[in-house]
Amino acid sequence: MPIPCGYTSDTIQQYTEAGYWGDKNITDYIVENAVQRADKIAYLQGEKSITWGQYGASVHRLASAFLSMGIKKEDRVALYLPDWNEDHLAMDALSRIGAIAVAININQQAKELEYMLNLTGAVGIITPGKWREKNYVDIVQRLRPNTPELKYHFVVGDDEHPDIKNINTLLKEGPEEEYQAGYLEQFSPSPNDIFLMNFSSGTTGLPKCVLHTPNRWMYFVKLAIDGGNLTNDDVILALVPNNSGFGLWTSHLCPIMLGTKTILLERFDAEEALRLIERENVSMVTAVTTQFIKMLQVPNFSKYDLSSWRVMYTGGQDVPYKKVKELESKTGCTVLQFYGSVESGAVSRTVLGESLEQRTKTVGKPVPEMNVKLFDPASGEEVTTPGQVGEVTCKGPTMGSGYYSDLENTRKLFNAKGWMLTGDLGTIGEDGYLRLVGRVKDIIIRGGQNISAAEVEDAICGHPKVAEVAVVAMPDPVFGEKACAYIVTKVGQDITLDELIAYLNILKIAKYKLPERLETISELPLSPGGKVMKNVLRDDIADKIKSEQES
Repeated sequence: MPIPCGYTSDTIQQYTEAGYWGDKNITDYIVENAVQRADKIAYLQGEKSITWGQYGASVHRLASAFLSMGIKKEDRVALYLPDWNEDHLAMDALSRIGAIAVAININQQAKELEYMLNLTGAVGIITPGKWREKNYVDIVQRLRPNTPELKYHFVVGDDEHPDIKNINTLLKEGPEEEYQAGYLEQFSPSPNDIFLMNFSSGTTGLPKCVLHTPNRWMYFVKLAIDGGNLTNDDVILALVPNNSGFGLWTSHLCPIMLGTKTILLERFDAEEALRLIERENVSMVTAVTTQFIKMLQVPNFSKYDLSSWRVMYTGGQDVPYKKVKELESKTGCTVLQFYGSVESGAVSRTVLGESLEQRTKTVGKPVPEMNVKLFDPASGEEVTTPGQVGEVTCKGPTMGSGYYSDLENTRKLFNAKGWMLTGDLGTIGEDGYLRLVGRVKDIIIRGGQNISAAEVEDAICGHPKVAEVAVVAMPDPVFGEKACAYIVTKVGQDITLDELIAYLNILKIAKYKLPERLETISELPLSPGGKVMKNVLRDDIADKIKSEQES
């Protein structure tokens, strides 16, 4: 059953005539790279590398194999893999025949996997055979009785599974009949058709399925290339998995559009990332905030030669000023960010040439063609006064069209005037920069006074003993809510609430905003997309307070 892209013909025409969207598809870039950069490395994962010439041929061979086995245009096939070369090849091979990849984070558990397969109607799944002591063949076998549409199972890896098709074997040998490129092209989708389905971070419940067309993300990549002066001479270290929106553009579409070399890590390791930057002369790193902070914490950070590191794109979380300043002073790189989400794409961005304060204490200037507006969440009226707080909304060419098979949540994603709601509160100053002050649902209301968790977190993050922090609301019988800080300290450090308050008082943080409880933990709970799961922390502190009251 066809999945409509969700965009009206008028919208497609408008964005095409404006030059945001075009007729070029992902396959076109791959074919160009295979001809023009045939001997240049496309991806390096561990000791396995693949050139652009090999990549183009492998996509063709795998697409032919899928077609010969009965996978057809608009079929959905789940990619449940680490960030391996084969993950990228399979995504592009499916796209080449008009099938749709369903990107699922390898950290999702069986319950979520079953839900995602059934929601999308996936007819196939590609998994490791065995990986990190898990047997994925057994996992899929256990799911089969509850996933009636699942016909095909492919594995990646060297372990033997005689009854299951192996992607690595198909890549070496191909199908009995390898189709000519001209034959495959009749199945290729338009760049305005769905080529990918993936899932929101799911920090507040079951993840929602987001639909993607190539054009919205290729335009996003053009903004990134422009903002970071990226060329095909850059070497990318991709630390964000391909299955997320951030990973999709940084580790997949950006390399394909540039024809550059990209290094993959199947699982993030801070020191290994530093080794790779030095060894491979990496010039661009893509990482969420948690990852680059962990890199800074590597005890022998200074021993690595990181002089090749020119740009880091980050996002998905708050970008702390002091941590960025430290990273830039130690490496010479410039930290840039996009603000947005898997639903909205690029809402605002920072670019080379802007000051450290502009790049960290704001989320940059709104992307003009995204038509960013602020609306009062209570009245629904547009906010036009500089500095006045409103919910950030947008409408433009990097924006998605909603959630698959979820009309209720799709309606909630847009306001009455058709602007996509981000759930973030922000201000736009007279300087034109967008500043976030918190989430619509991440405001702690203490006795009628609003506390922005993001503001308090940013202040706490500067404490010399603090590695990571999340501030959440805890229930209080008198004030309704108070702020509780969950802190991961640096190695060998301890911190007390009194110490923390003394530090925040020096920064002149208003007293009502000060955390009134401190919980130290070994690590913050993260969603598969790398975002802090604040709902877990809120539940944790509520349970602790309830237990204390009952004892």
